[in-house]
Amino acid sequence: MSQAVSDEVLQRLLDADAPDVLAWVDGVFTDTQQVSDDVNWLGLAEAAAFRAVTRSDLPWARVATLVYDHLHRTTAFGHEQPSIDPDPAEDSAMHVRAAMIARLGGRVGDSVLDVDRLVGQIDAGLTLSRDEAARLAASFHEWNVDQWPRHVGELRKLRAVKDRLAILKTLVASGALQPTEPQRSWIALWDDLP
Repeated sequence: MSQAVSDEVLQRLLDADAPDVLAWVDGVFTDTQQVSDDVNWLGLAEAAAFRAVTRSDLPWARVATLVYDHLHRTTAFGHEQPSIDPDPAEDSAMHVRAAMIARLGGRVGDSVLDVDRLVGQIDAGLTLSRDEAARLAASFHEWNVDQWPRHVGELRKLRAVKDRLAILKTLVASGALQPTEPQRSWIALWDDLP
């Protein structure tokens, strides 16, 4: 696939209406629509997400999350390799969902606007307990900068926690979520995380 062809396909998709693009993407992912290898799926997801968030456009959010979710399930951000944790495609989809919920409100059962579904994803992605995260965060503040390379794994885990908490904070700040006591405890850890 040449970059020029990929860019041309992406531009054609972005020139179409979001419902038409959504129907086409859904057809591709359910094998009812044939597609060449000339689709820049990540580019489509990113452009759709940008349109969704900047315009509060739910149809483009549906396109973005459908593509991000597909990338998360099938590849590591569009490359045939083992999945990486945290997966940027999953994180991007969650950020789009949180932004749309903050703008449009929650809607039970909606693929984009379901607050409980998103909170479930956040919880599932917290790979540390609250106590482990607090302990590692305290240790981080004691490490000298020259010690950081020895603790890259721990730093990545803490950053993953903070990224998930950013999504939770968006939901709380918008009023879409009344946090539980455990969620308030996690959010209180925010400032201590790198």
